[in-house]
Amino acid sequence: MGAMVEITQEQRELVKTMAAEGKEDFTIARALNVTKRMLMYRCQKELAWGRGVAIQNGIVLPSKHRRVDKRADISDETIFQIETLAGYGLPMEQIAYVVGMSKQALQAYCLEDIERGRANSHTKVAKALYEMAVDKNHPLQTQFYLKSKCGWKETTSIEFPDEDGKPQQVGGNTLNISVENMQAIIEILNEKV
Repeated sequence: MGAMVEITQEQRELVKTMAAEGKEDFTIARALNVTKRMLMYRCQKELAWGRGVAIQNGIVLPSKHRRVDKRADISDETIFQIETLAGYGLPMEQIAYVVGMSKQALQAYCLEDIERGRANSHTKVAKALYEMAVDKNHPLQTQFYLKSKCGWKETTSIEFPDEDGKPQQVGGNTLNISVENMQAIIEILNEKV
């Protein structure tokens, strides 16, 4: 059987103070070097007192999962937060954690809000990309836009110079290249790789 952990009066005061500051249970437990379960079992009164002080002082306590049984249970502020977080690209698990509801409730009642948030962000990014592509100061964005939105493709062409250094007209499938020219082409290609 394990040794009994005694919580001193000084530690109990620390629990009250930290809870009144809005600290999470895990943070308080770590400060006391005990488990969260032990903290909640041994310092229940101190935690409740500290949380009461935090609420009176307007400190927002860490969110806990709350029961959501219908769309009307979700405040407009929470819906705005869900749209914003979805727009930032957070996955549903993280959005649910931040707003304090289960992933199942989020999926059941807020899918449209998540899609709206993502669509609004995509619209802003697309607009910014478009503006950069047409302002003549961002050639890479212009190339990206043309390739991804307009279907443009890059083609690789290799010119084979003749004896005078002019590009050859390549016809058919056969190409006569001297060994020196072939080695020069290979060196150029190796430099680009």
